[in-house]
Amino acid sequence: MMQLALRRGASRTLQQTGRQLVWKTNTPIFAQSQERLSVASYSNSSRLLSNSTELPESDSSGKERLWMGPDISLQEKITSLLEAPPGDVHRLDVHLTANDLIMECCKRRNLASMQQAEDILNRLLLEKRTLAGVMMVGVEPFEIIMFGWTRLADASSPFRMRAILDKMEQENAWDIEHAHAHALDNTVVHDPLYSDEGPQSESSCQPTTDTYNTMLRGLAQVAKRDDRAAFEAENVLKEMIRKYRELSWQCKPNTRTWTHVIHAQGQARHVGSGDRAERLFREMMKMHENDKQLYEDKFGQPYNLENPEENVHQIVTPDTRVYSTVLSAIANSNARGSTERARNLLSEWLSNGVRIDAFAFNAVIMGFVNLTRRLPSPMQRFDAAVKAEELAFMLYEQHADVCVLDDDLVDEDEIEAYWTKQLTIAFNAVLGGWARSDVKESAERADAIFGHMVDSPLLRPDKISINSTMKAFARSYDPQKAEEMLDMMNKLHDEGGDTESDIRPDVVSYGTVMSAWAKSTALDKTQQTRRLLDTLMSRYEAGEVDMKPSVVAFTTVLNAAGHSNVVSAAAPAEEAYTIAMQTYEELLDDTYALNMTPDTFCFAAMLKVVATHTSPMSAERRHMVQKVFDDACKAGEVSAYVIKELRLATPDKELLVRLLQDEELATRMPTIDKLPPKWTNAVPNQARFQNVDLRKDDNNRRGGGRGGGRGGGRGGGRGQRNNSNDRGGSRNQEEKRDRKGRVLRPLS
Repeated sequence: MMQLALRRGASRTLQQTGRQLVWKTNTPIFAQSQERLSVASYSNSSRLLSNSTELPESDSSGKERLWMGPDISLQEKITSLLEAPPGDVHRLDVHLTANDLIMECCKRRNLASMQQAEDILNRLLLEKRTLAGVMMVGVEPFEIIMFGWTRLADASSPFRMRAILDKMEQENAWDIEHAHAHALDNTVVHDPLYSDEGPQSESSCQPTTDTYNTMLRGLAQVAKRDDRAAFEAENVLKEMIRKYRELSWQCKPNTRTWTHVIHAQGQARHVGSGDRAERLFREMMKMHENDKQLYEDKFGQPYNLENPEENVHQIVTPDTRVYSTVLSAIANSNARGSTERARNLLSEWLSNGVRIDAFAFNAVIMGFVNLTRRLPSPMQRFDAAVKAEELAFMLYEQHADVCVLDDDLVDEDEIEAYWTKQLTIAFNAVLGGWARSDVKESAERADAIFGHMVDSPLLRPDKISINSTMKAFARSYDPQKAEEMLDMMNKLHDEGGDTESDIRPDVVSYGTVMSAWAKSTALDKTQQTRRLLDTLMSRYEAGEVDMKPSVVAFTTVLNAAGHSNVVSAAAPAEEAYTIAMQTYEELLDDTYALNMTPDTFCFAAMLKVVATHTSPMSAERRHMVQKVFDDACKAGEVSAYVIKELRLATPDKELLVRLLQDEELATRMPTIDKLPPKWTNAVPNQARFQNVDLRKDDNNRRGGGRGGGRGGGRGGGRGQRNNSNDRGGSRNQEEKRDRKGRVLRPLS
């Protein structure tokens, strides 16, 4: 029996020393994780081999080790192990080589490699059962595979991790049964204060706290796209508590356990995630108070919360990460009033002397920032932006008193850099909130905050800061101010001379200013938008690859022309139409070799341009409507937006019927899926599932419109309704219009 224990001790020690070195040097992703495998269970067996210095190449039965040289591929190594006859594998290959192979498979992070890892595990279990009583498989290979599924974060990861956990329990039951049959020690000492630090059988594959924590981390990652994972995480927590209390398993939830479960609720972002996170936090505090009393009863002294390292062992205690996770979960939930509740909870904790980190502040700030684009009332959006701003200034003024730093931040320069980064993130979020709020004060408030960032030595305005401020000006219909910010970015970049500068303008910067001009009331907005597109193209052709314009930039020029319906000598309508035609043809022909084609929004915008700048009964109108629609059909981009603009641009019902190839579709189209599939196969989902109601009052007719240079003379007005073909006159007050104020024209 001593010989058997020695052999198990040798393999376990090699696992502890050899494998852990591989873990740290060859797998940085795993090494950086907080889910490192526990080696506490190997401490007893390590002492048994304290005088051993050589590794045998064969065991007492004469089994030779598998050759795993560097010149052999991973697949060949796996095949060599899987095809070895049962009971004929060297014990070092069972405990060392197999674990290394499992780890290499998990590092590949794909489904096929994860299946190979599980095949290796099954081969180990077959070897164990073949040599019942001679060798055991511990928790390590199970936990490596579970961690691999955690890193993969696939939709099937929760189910695969659950299957691994169930297999551990089955093998643990088998081990206990055969441990008694072979007189092996498989007992576990239970203490109500132990969590994952308690004693554990050397031969057991019984799931531990670390095992469950690995699974919970995977569930938290998957919960972001499937909220069922959050509910499963809570069920796993209940399972841990039950098995710890009823079966004396060493799986008592620790601080990390509670953090993962709460984090899963926050990732799910369902309506009840904030309530669940807060309830879990209260349950954690209840366990904390209970453990404190147990600690004092056992050791005769109170638990030291100020210096936890001085205690005999650790108990469940909420830390900075827990507080931040709870606040994030509450602030990011979709429940009404959740962000305000997170703000109140933050104030309560600060008043009680709880020190938190910048992430907690930023989580609540982002909660209010998100409200600035969701709330329907301008007053509500204004209030949300103000509260986000107040929290950012609170963090700026009190961060040294209410926040904690990571333990590895000791250098003053590093600390200053840390706070500069966190505070800049907070103020950038506030700038984004004002930019999205669409209230009349947004540009003024954003400009004031940006000025504060420029003047403060603790803040560092970057590209995000300037782009957000520009966006605030753009959405306030002030393109001149937005372009001034762009000019400032170019000037600062030129003075700095650093192509990687944080304030170097990019395609987003130019796109923001282009959008500002396109949405403005400036008479020359089409010309200004095209000028910026030409500048963007010039910089891209000069070698600035990140200045490559997207389809959106070209579409912005078309949108500007489509809404240029004011006649001016400085900016005649003919010029706007000509610019739009040039821009459309350049994108359609890929003149600049940008490897892009018009999308559904581009075709819809071009139809809008045709409807705005050509006479309804002109040959130009009929020709361009048919051409643009044919282009959209060939590209597979006929969406609800295209159909809507097609109806407004088509001069008569006969042409519309001919274009849609069906008279019924010309009057009523329940969905674009009624159209030929080749017309709609490239339409994105957000433009596909929309009903297109073409039934309108036949007594309404669109009036004159603009002729443009090619389609005839300009009409005197856009909307006169009469029984003649006279294009002049004033607008009739009885005309029916769509949501954007455009006059609806009858189909017959």
